[in-house]
Amino acid sequence: MKAKRISKSVKCSAIILLAILTLCMGCSSIQINSKHYTSGRILLLPPRDVVQNGTPHPKGVGSGSIFQDRLKSSFAGSVFNVVTTGNKKFNNTEIADKDMAVEEAKSMNADYYLQIVLGEFQNAAPMTFRPDYVHLDDAIMYDVKTGETVWALTKPIYLEKSNLGNHLGLLSDHAQIISKSIIKNMK
Repeated sequence: MKAKRISKSVKCSAIILLAILTLCMGCSSIQINSKHYTSGRILLLPPRDVVQNGTPHPKGVGSGSIFQDRLKSSFAGSVFNVVTTGNKKFNNTEIADKDMAVEEAKSMNADYYLQIVLGEFQNAAPMTFRPDYVHLDDAIMYDVKTGETVWALTKPIYLEKSNLGNHLGLLSDHAQIISKSIIKNMK
């Protein structure tokens, strides 16, 4: 009896330690460059939908919009006011033209604009032992007045999970990572 209790306790401790290490490794995996920026209004351009083999995929349609909503929500209560555009020149299938983005940001009185590019994804079938994953290929925040990059990923972010459910939960995780980094690195 006593040996079984110790064994269960050791297993539980090992699982907790593994979970803590996994969380810590995820926190340190984001690599960015940043310059001086302060609080303000951010125009969040429509993020490009996830792709497979570099091309749009039916299961990826709408992922950019979902990510945009989750990122906007993750900034709630922060020193940033995140706005989006309804301008039909911007969509989730193309990366916005920089000149058009600057003009749109100016028209919306934004201090910054943020361009996100979602990358490859997999929504694996259950019981295949393959993970669901989503890459975040690029995220760059520009100062509208100067045109300079003030915050940018220097390396894509890769998140994965088991194949139970679908890949959409990973979009929330990516949104949290991006918003926390932008808020934390404000100078």
